[in-house]
Amino acid sequence: MICCAAATTTTTGRIRPLSHDEVPKEVNSIILEWAVNIERKLEILEQTNKDGRKIEARELYQLSI
Repeated sequence: MICCAAATTTTTGRIRPLSHDEVPKEVNSIILEWAVNIERKLEILEQTNKDGRKIEARELYQLSI
């Protein structure tokens, strides 16, 4: 499970979480895209691990971008 939160600052400088309705749709779509990409990468890592193959640092880097 991947959780994300958005926040803003109040007039007094305190951090306040944004409600779901306050988050711009563009931000929600970016967060969803990131979550889908991360989930795919985790699936690749899990499958690689199940195959018993050693994961090289270069491969981890490629998965991280």
